[in-house]
Amino acid sequence: MAHRKVSRTAIFFTAAFFQGFCLTIIPAASFIFKQPGFGLLTDRQYGLCFLPMNLSAVFVTIFFKNLLGRFGRGPLLNWGVAGLGGYMAAVWAASCAHTNHELFLWLLCANLNLGIGFGLLISVSNLAMVELYPAQRDALLMGLHGFLGIGASLAPLTVEFFYRQAVWPLSHGIYLAAWALLALLLFLTRPADYCLDSAFTGACALDLHPAGRMPFFAWVFLGAIFIYGVAESITGNWATLYLTHEKGFTFQTAAHALSAFWIFLTLGRILAAFAALRMDVRILYRLSPLGIFTGLFFLLGIRQEALAVPVYAALGFSCSYFFPLSVGLSTQYHGRWKDALSSLGIAAIMAGVSFGTTLMGVLQNMQRVEISQTFMLAAACGALLIVIAWWVTRNRLPGPV
Repeated sequence: MAHRKVSRTAIFFTAAFFQGFCLTIIPAASFIFKQPGFGLLTDRQYGLCFLPMNLSAVFVTIFFKNLLGRFGRGPLLNWGVAGLGGYMAAVWAASCAHTNHELFLWLLCANLNLGIGFGLLISVSNLAMVELYPAQRDALLMGLHGFLGIGASLAPLTVEFFYRQAVWPLSHGIYLAAWALLALLLFLTRPADYCLDSAFTGACALDLHPAGRMPFFAWVFLGAIFIYGVAESITGNWATLYLTHEKGFTFQTAAHALSAFWIFLTLGRILAAFAALRMDVRILYRLSPLGIFTGLFFLLGIRQEALAVPVYAALGFSCSYFFPLSVGLSTQYHGRWKDALSSLGIAAIMAGVSFGTTLMGVLQNMQRVEISQTFMLAAACGALLIVIAWWVTRNRLPGPV
């Protein structure tokens, strides 16, 4: 039983790694898509291309509980992985596009598939960690999202490498092959069938309480996740354009900064996972937004190119565990709504991503705001989260549910 539990967890972590890789391919390649030979993408199109991802992820996570009750964990996990395959194929097509219109349509298609894949896969994975490890949910959730961060940190480096080798479009064939291996592994092992084991049947019972009746502070947790999504999406999705266009740094520096962001985001999650086993996780939760605000404050003022990578590394470390801890703490404080909070947390962060990426891209293209003002907004979000993080964790944590 213990061996199967560990093997299932390892497969969920592997899927999270690949999902993280998918999430940062388009942001890492934004400087390529804006070049004449690769479609000449505008700021408005870049922001809008994320809208299908955000809307589809919000849609599937809002209705996740209903889908879960009707189809079960296994089919939803499989559909999520299928969405990632569609994303990889569409990004490959986008990298081969020769006109702006063709590029934009393929990016819309890619992000639509990514939203469905991300929403389903991460919702099932979050719920699995809560159900398989009720007493250690915080540590396992941070570990899961740590592997997602490892994948995300590698994408900018691979994009830069294949671009410098002048074979960037062909590299997507490697990504598709990796996806095929993951899909085969999931098909053969069926990790989401853990509810068939008698040891977990009680934990797998669906929530009987409708999401609309969640307590006020459960909604505040979701609001915090939304605000965090705004800050993280601005910091990550606009990093390459901000550092190259606003700061005048090279694309190599931008790629290394974005990679450092995800590497240290991953490192922070791993360290926080161990720390969560030995200390009050509420302290960790309160420190995260303080680091986010401080890092963005320094980012706005830097002029030396050599400082970009360490500042982004600090930002990644500060962002690392806020979202997984939000899920873990909210389900611990409000255990009766664990299914709803595990999925609505994804909806909240994707709504924040939509605001920080799509809306700000449209406003920048309309020349209503400058990209520097977009990063000022991210800093303001960090300041607001300092207050919210303390407010929602004032009370002592209850025992595991």
